[in-house]
Amino acid sequence: MAAARAAYVRESALGYEALVIEDESSGDAVEVQRLLDVDERDRALGMDTYCLVRAGASCYGGMVEWNLVETVLVLRLSEDAATVLDLPEVTSIELTREAASVVDAHLERLLAT
Repeated sequence: MAAARAAYVRESALGYEALVIEDESSGDAVEVQRLLDVDERDRALGMDTYCLVRAGASCYGGMVEWNLVETVLVLRLSEDAATVLDLPEVTSIELTREAASVVDAHLERLLAT
């Protein structure tokens, strides 16, 4: 992704919140989603954590490490997550300043286990 924008959404009616990071030129997007309420069934299915989504593919968990330095977000994914999402295991995303602020405000909480 080149320059990217980011938005945080909370869909109470649908029961989830998400951080959406979208490349402004290609429209390619990565989402970090999390259920607002987790029940025993969600836990049993492994859905009691964040979900990474890209181009219709999704995986629960898979973020090994992340780092935000000014406007550069570096994601280090597990091999499985990288394969499912069709991304390199280490993915760098250049963000707009506004996007970096949104990522800084929400990503850590969404990824908390």
